[in-house]
Amino acid sequence: MIRAVAIAAPILLLANSVRAEEAPAPDAQTSAQTSAEQAAESQKSAAAEVQRFVFALAAQRDTKLKLHTAQSADGMPAQPADSMPAPILRYTNPLRGDVHSALYVWTREGRPEVVASVSNWYSPRRYLGLAATSLSLDKLVGLRDGQEIWLPRGAGIELRPIEGAAPPADSAEQRLRQMGALAREFSADFKRAATYNEGGKLRLMTRPLHRYESTADDVQDGALYALADGTSPQLNLLIESRKTKSGKFQWQYAFAPNNSVEYHAFYKDQEIWSLPQLAPPWPNSKNPLNTYTVFADLQNEGRTQELTEQLAKLMNGKREGE
Repeated sequence: MIRAVAIAAPILLLANSVRAEEAPAPDAQTSAQTSAEQAAESQKSAAAEVQRFVFALAAQRDTKLKLHTAQSADGMPAQPADSMPAPILRYTNPLRGDVHSALYVWTREGRPEVVASVSNWYSPRRYLGLAATSLSLDKLVGLRDGQEIWLPRGAGIELRPIEGAAPPADSAEQRLRQMGALAREFSADFKRAATYNEGGKLRLMTRPLHRYESTADDVQDGALYALADGTSPQLNLLIESRKTKSGKFQWQYAFAPNNSVEYHAFYKDQEIWSLPQLAPPWPNSKNPLNTYTVFADLQNEGRTQELTEQLAKLMNGKREGE
């Protein structure tokens, strides 16, 4: 009996030691709890913020885009009481700071026309911002609290044929496989010259952020993909099966930015698209005439009025030829 106790005691001490080593340090526990609280708070503030925005066709302002809403477990639209805005992606960007972001999409006839990220920053400074990108072939208008704050001067994208791609398949399941294979043939990199230069290759996020089958006659199928820096989607890639003048469907693609950096995109290692650096200077990224625009400091009272006045000033300058 004595011998058994003598053997068991070190085992008990060792087990306690292992448990002590496995237990997170108090600082780690506090950090995890803080991050979880920030995530929960950010989800609520993002859902509330996107409902203050309305996007529409500039030429047909009654044609409002539809904010993507939650779906039930069977994939059908949720009941009206549960139809809260549903982000197509939630992500963090720890290399930038303590920030929680949610990506939302607005559609017309099932096709995505606007994608916007709502980012809740906790450091290096505290603020809430929304970055909007036009994915439309038409000019759009954006409103917050019923007032115009965004009027892109042109269409957000230009669709081009995917050279050498096989015709779209007959079934939706086969077309999804085709889109996935085509998306893997695209690649991109980015760079920005600033106080701290940055850049590198972007990675394709393997699953589409949003799959859609449009009700429009000229759009058969499509998917929105993203090329990311870490977990942050930096560049949008649209792949669509669209009807040509001959009446046949054809795979087409388009890129649109989620940032103000310089982009270079490739298909089978051949460069096919590029975009110059927008910012710095940083005010360029907040120009409401751009198809990619950042609306920052949205928690400030009177912010909508400030954004409205900024747009009006720019539009007056445009009319005067400034």
